[in-house]
Formats: sequence, structure tokens, C-alpha cells
Amino acid sequence: MADGAEPADAGKTPWWGQGVGTTMPAFPSLPIMSFLVPNWRSFQNVSPGAEAASFSRCCRFSLGTLEVDCDPATRSFALTEQEQPGMWRWAIINDHGGVLLAGSASTQVEAKKVANEALYHG
Repeated sequence: MADGAEPADAGKTPWWGQGVGTTMPAFPSLPIMSFLVPNWRSFQNVSPGAEAASFSRCCRFSLGTLEVDCDPATRSFALTEQEQPGMWRWAIINDHGGVLLAGSASTQVEAKKVANEALYHG
């Protein structure tokens, strides 16, 4: 940062100071960790390359409906894709492309919920 320059967020109230009765988090200096919140990405938003190739190899039904969420701690990822109307496949894939867990659900929301639980909470 140049001498005399202020950070872009200078003068702004930190997120934990918003609203009456809001308490400061236990670790205010730590950023909100993205791995605690599902970060589902559609296949169309994944940059071309090795990551996209890994995801597409695990797709069985539709790249158009494929969505993924990665867990950097385990190097595994969750995927959901539509098998047919009213049927969504979910799977947990390890860093070698092996399917660790798989199942299906009647909605994408339900499939993501189950996959997220399996990915982050085993």
C-alpha cells in the first residue's frame, strides 16, 4: 500500500458490528472460510483445464446440469447432475477419480444437501 493510502474498506463498519445486539465472533481476525459454506459451481463456470476434465470424467448423465463443490482439505469433490426428470444423482469423488459415496434424490436441492453433508461431515 502506498504511503498515506487508505484501504478500500476504510471507514466502513465491520460485518460483526452491524445491528443492535450483534456480538463479535470468537475469531474476528479470520476471514469467513469458504469451505464452511457450500460453493456449488455449474460445469459451465469451471475454467477449462485439468479440473474441468476431472469433473467431466465423473459425469454420467448431463454436463448441462452438472454442478460441483470442492473440499480442499480432502481434495475430494461433490457433484450433482440430473439423471432424468425428478431424479438427481449425487456423488463424492476422491482426488483419483474414485467414487467414495453416491446416491440419488428427487430434487437438486436435496441432492446437494446430502452431498454436502457427505463431503464435509463424512
